[in-house]
Amino acid sequence: MPEKVRKSKSTKPIKWYESLNQDAIEEALEDATVDSMDDGEQLAGLFYSIAENMAFPWLGSLLGETVSVVDVEMPDSDRLGIDLVVEKNGKQSRIECRSVELLPPYPEGHLYLAAYLCWKERM
Repeated sequence: MPEKVRKSKSTKPIKWYESLNQDAIEEALEDATVDSMDDGEQLAGLFYSIAENMAFPWLGSLLGETVSVVDVEMPDSDRLGIDLVVEKNGKQSRIECRSVELLPPYPEGHLYLAAYLCWKERM
């Protein structure tokens, strides 16, 4: 008689920032949005905190491929989003930052990107 095959439970992939100190992420979020009156101002504060505090370039993973993240930009179409400029094989592309996983060691200023991602999940 054949053996029954057990189906494995699918697990949600762990996001890179879920392993970070949540209090430190909250402090970065508060620092970036301290005087913000609405979502737009909070996004602007988070964007400028990322742009000013993150050390570029750094390594990330996009669809299982290692890429170099060289900059951060505000997107043209998503009012409440942030894009990362990634480079692979000499070509640059803008990618919504939720699609890129940071690879350790994390760059200086990574807590601001983690704060944005947590903020975006709460929207």
